[in-house]
Amino acid sequence: MPHYLLALSGVVGITSILVTQYVDINTVMMRFFRDVARSKARKRLYGDNQHALMPMLLGQEELLDIHSMDDADAITMTREELQYYRGQEEGRPIYLSIEGRIYDVTQGSKFYGPDKHYHLFTGTDATRAFATGCTKLECVSSDTTGLTEKEHKEILRWLEMYETHDKYTFVGYLVDDPVDAILDQMDDEAQQQQPNAGAATEDGMSGDSNETDNHDGQGNETENEEAATPPPNTPDTEALRQAEMADMADSSDQQQGQEQEQQEQKEEETVQSQD
Repeated sequence: MPHYLLALSGVVGITSILVTQYVDINTVMMRFFRDVARSKARKRLYGDNQHALMPMLLGQEELLDIHSMDDADAITMTREELQYYRGQEEGRPIYLSIEGRIYDVTQGSKFYGPDKHYHLFTGTDATRAFATGCTKLECVSSDTTGLTEKEHKEILRWLEMYETHDKYTFVGYLVDDPVDAILDQMDDEAQQQQPNAGAATEDGMSGDSNETDNHDGQGNETENEEAATPPPNTPDTEALRQAEMADMADSSDQQQGQEQEQQEQKEEETVQSQD
């Protein structure tokens, strides 16, 4: 009996236990047949022994670094362009993407073609769905936020299967649309400038307020100076002025008296000279 059938019988037994614990049977079978394909590919490519499947089923195999196999001559494709490769138009291939690596799965159209079970994985990057085993539409995403270490390892296992499969081929890399990248950058710069503009306005308002305060301070100083100088009509000033006027009047009276005495003396001398 082929080794993968023996493994399958073991998996069926394990699955019956897992099902009672609410584990998705579809996810278990997907991963089982994935590991069978990986086992065959390793034997074909690397000459691994026929029992290589067991470590894979137990999660004890050494994972391959698929990203180190990058091909500089591979094509690039945006997400929008990838959407057209879902096998819905005659003659157009079927593509899917995992962690930005695009694979042609056209020869597996009985699984990935229109109305087939895994068709929702096509024309997009479904990294999260492959990592979690979720086959719902909301799980089909390139977002890996919050994934566990175990789920990241599942991504590597799927990458190995598509990379080494004898029917699926590596096409190229998924890239961001340069126009979208420019627009996103412009939006980010605009958002960064808005708080700075607000801060500058607040600083300007604060400066105006300080200048107003300074003007108020100068006004207060002027008022203090004015308060320190007594007004011209205070009682002390008025008394001093009246005393000065009185002295001037006395001086004028004395002068007039002296002049009158001198005049009278001259008149008497004139009269005496005539006699």
